[in-house]
Amino acid sequence: TAAIDPELAAALALAAAVLSIKMALTHVMVARARMTLGQVVGTNILTPVAVPIFLAFKSIGSPEVALLERIEKNNVENEPYVLLLFFFLGLAGKLPGIDLAVSLIKFFVMMRCAHSFVMLFPNKGPWGNGLQTVFFFPSLILPIWLGGAALM
Repeated sequence: TAAIDPELAAALALAAAVLSIKMALTHVMVARARMTLGQVVGTNILTPVAVPIFLAFKSIGSPEVALLERIEKNNVENEPYVLLLFFFLGLAGKLPGIDLAVSLIKFFVMMRCAHSFVMLFPNKGPWGNGLQTVFFFPSLILPIWLGGAALM
């Protein structure tokens, strides 16, 4: 039976935890934005309770719902597959070394968190698209490299 290295498993668990928390915070931001703009779907008996919890009062304002939904979509489209590739390549013994794999997982998580953060500020000063791209490319090259390793 195949087994995964404990150090790799711990790094993957930490990465999954951090990225899951980031996604949960993004979901809260989307819910808050929708409530602030009055875009709650249907009748929900919990909305009156959620509005003060999320500080979703119309006078406070909100980032654009579309921008936050784009960040959510971007996270879901990119992050789980890389962690799965690391996991299955680890099981198959196709990683170039556990220490390198653990470092790459940590690097990937940092790049994804930074990328999501700068996406909140499109075209605004130094946070604009240039910095977003700086964080995007390393997190794009890694799945291509891992995918190539899986195909070998």
